[in-house]
Amino acid sequence: MVTAAQQVADHLTATGRPVTRTALAHGVRTAGHTLSNDRARLLLEAVRPAPPGDRP
Repeated sequence: MVTAAQQVADHLTATGRPVTRTALAHGVRTAGHTLSNDRARLLLEAVRPAPPGDRP
């Protein structure tokens, strides 16, 4: 499911839309996966791009 979440996050970023829990959950569910809001939050933490100041 992490792969699906990453693909959704990449698509959102490429289209200029923010990577939010709601948008990520919608995209993953549309791809045919079941997903709780708690799991969506965890996936968001795993795939959300780091803010520019947090990159090494």
